Amino acid sequence: MSVHQIFAENLRRECMQFRTISEVCSSIGINRQQFNKYLAGTSIPNSITLRKICSFFEISEQSLFVNPAKKEFSASDVTSGFRSIANGPFGFLVGSIRNFDFSTDIMHEGVYYCYFRMTNTPGMLVRSLLYLKSQGRFMTFIRLTRFTSTDRSTKSFVKGRHSGTVFYNRSEIYFLGTNRYSPFQLSLITIEKSSLIEKNYCSGYSLTRSPQGMLSAPTCIIRASQDEPIRSMIRKLGVVQESDASVDPAVLFALNS
Repeated sequence: MSVHQIFAENLRRECMQFRTISEVCSSIGINRQQFNKYLAGTSIPNSITLRKICSFFEISEQSLFVNPAKKEFSASDVTSGFRSIANGPFGFLVGSIRNFDFSTDIMHEGVYYCYFRMTNTPGMLVRSLLYLKSQGRFMTFIRLTRFTSTDRSTKSFVKGRHSGTVFYNRSEIYFLGTNRYSPFQLSLITIEKSSLIEKNYCSGYSLTRSPQGMLSAPTCIIRASQDEPIRSMIRKLGVVQESDASVDPAVLFALNS
C-alpha cells in the first residue's frame, strides 16, 4: 500500500465512529471537498491541518501513516509510562498492575451496543455504541452516546464520546475511559467475566457523572450485527423504551437477572 492509501484507510476507519462525514468536517473546521480528497487517498493534509485532524480524533499523527495490518503499541511506550507514574502520586497503580491483564483475547474487536437502565425512569434504557479495537497487545474502546430530540432529528443536544482501555482480572472486565466533551468526566463499566461464556452479551454496572450527579446503573453489552452500517447504528442511539422492537430480548434478560 502507498502512503496515500494507508493514510486514507486509517482516516476512513476513524470517521466510521461518527454519524456523517459532514459532522466530522464541521467539528474539525475543514472544507468537505478537501476532506474527501484525503478520504480518497488523492491528497495528504499539510502539517497544520494534520494536527487539527489528529486532535479531533485524539490520535497521534504517526498512527495515520502506519499500515493498519501492522499497528501495535511499543512495549517501551508502556513501560516508560509506568516509570513516570511510579514516581508520582499514582505510583500505587504500578504495584497493582500485575493483578490485571491487558491482552486482547478477552473480547472480540468490533461493534457492540451498550445499554444502561435509567434508574429514575422505569421502562426506559439508554443505548450507546461501543467500538472495540485491538491495538497491538492491548484492547481500546470508544463509546458513543447521543441524546436526540423526540422526533429523532439529526441534531444531538447531548453527546458523549468516552475513550479508554479494556482490561480484566479473574472475575471482571473493566472499561475505563474519559469523555472528550465537557465536563470530561471519567466512566467505569464493570462486566462479569462469567457472563461471556457461550453468550454474545455480558452484564454488569456502570459508574459515571452526569449534570445531575453521580450515576450507577445496570449495564448490558451485546454484540451488534456485523452487517449493519455504523452510521445506521449511530442513528439508533439515545433513550429507547424497553418494549422497542429494536431491543434484543437478551438485553432485557441480562438487565433483569
